[in-house]
Amino acid sequence: MRRTLSFMILGTTLWATSSLAQTLPSRPGFFTDPVLAIDRSYGELVLGRTTLRSAMLIFATELQDTTHARASTDSEPPVAPRARYRLTPGRGHYTLYFDKNERLVAAMADRQEFPRPLRRDELVAQYATLRPSSHMTSPGAVEDLEAPLGPCLSMQASVWTGGSPPSDQLRAGTVLSFGYRYTCPTKAAELRADLPDILH
Repeated sequence: MRRTLSFMILGTTLWATSSLAQTLPSRPGFFTDPVLAIDRSYGELVLGRTTLRSAMLIFATELQDTTHARASTDSEPPVAPRARYRLTPGRGHYTLYFDKNERLVAAMADRQEFPRPLRRDELVAQYATLRPSSHMTSPGAVEDLEAPLGPCLSMQASVWTGGSPPSDQLRAGTVLSFGYRYTCPTKAAELRADLPDILH
């Protein structure tokens, strides 16, 4: 009886652990890191699981109201080389990146989407694991940083280090982009997104 009970507890624990997912809201918020949970009330996006197809359904209204929002093969430095598709739901949301399996592998926001300006020293104070990133390749006076947050997840950020800003006046230490990256392999999506042939 005791052995049976132990197996039941172990089985329940393994099921709960495998069901847990890194959920986050689609709207950027500082230090509201993805939550390892089953409950979707923590956010509509699940890193490593949400498919391109489901994201297009979630943001159908935003996508039809925003002409520049579309799936794209443009992979940008924050998630290179794994990103194959980019989905931009529109102002106030993360830009979403999907790999060849059409699974969400990154959610990034640039400083125009931030609720307020963010500084490098705030990242240092928040993330004990902060270090230079080996995944990001921004050119010029930009420092790419990452902070591993747990299994399969890291925070990613790009910080302006000084020099002549490309557009407006930026102070050294200003965070240019901020978001999260899924770092483990993904499974192929069961249902693929309906994309133009040129994007496949």
